[in-house]
Amino acid sequence: MSLLAGWSPLAVLLLVSIGLGIVMTVVFRFTSNQRKLRRLADLSRAEVLAIRLFKDEPVTMFRALGRLLRHSAKRLWYSLPPMLAMFVPFVLLLTHLSLWYEYRPLQVGELAVVELQLAEDAWTQYQNIAPETPRALAVETKPLRDDKEKSIWWRIQALQPTPAVLRWQFGAHEVEKEVVVAKHAAAFVPVSSRRPGAGWLDRVFNPGEDALGAASPVRGITIYHEQRSTPIFGRNVPWWLTLIAVSIVTALVMRPLVRVQF
Repeated sequence: MSLLAGWSPLAVLLLVSIGLGIVMTVVFRFTSNQRKLRRLADLSRAEVLAIRLFKDEPVTMFRALGRLLRHSAKRLWYSLPPMLAMFVPFVLLLTHLSLWYEYRPLQVGELAVVELQLAEDAWTQYQNIAPETPRALAVETKPLRDDKEKSIWWRIQALQPTPAVLRWQFGAHEVEKEVVVAKHAAAFVPVSSRRPGAGWLDRVFNPGEDALGAASPVRGITIYHEQRSTPIFGRNVPWWLTLIAVSIVTALVMRPLVRVQF
């Protein structure tokens, strides 16, 4: 993605979506039982024809409809293996693309909220901790503490259009969180809104920074950036919806070329 950072974000998204659609088509072709899927597709078309031909005979038509539903259910069943084969790579791709498309960087003068989540056994000792800020950032407010969630909140302001790092000192242990600041809100750069804790789901869905260890006094650090917009024909369409829609259309276009039956 870094090689395409100078491109239009929408152009990159479309390119990735088309590539994903092609890969999905090829994977489906070689991980599914194509012989049975083609047979079920033929039977389904025959039942559709029967429904049209015997529309004046309700009993025959409903029997054909029942068989059509049964064939459709079997097609879904035989589609499960390729869907399972693609599930994990697809989720990992989405989580990494979200670094580029979910949030936009801060601009000079813009404000953001920082949340530091402490481990329960570290709350009493470190609830008065404060971040060390570089010249590019300034802390605008006093800390707001949530005893129930064991979280501390600050509002920061971006002062310079350069990447910066917030630091907290826990005795001999230092914890950092990167803050992405750019000249333009539309700058196509990855934005890691959260540094994850030790939980594996937290690490999977927030891959932008190294996870905090299980022994760390911090469970996670979040910076609440503004959502990035991806306008298409004047409308802000969610990036993941564009990815899925373009991938499906690409797969349908590639279907006769790859000779695959969905």
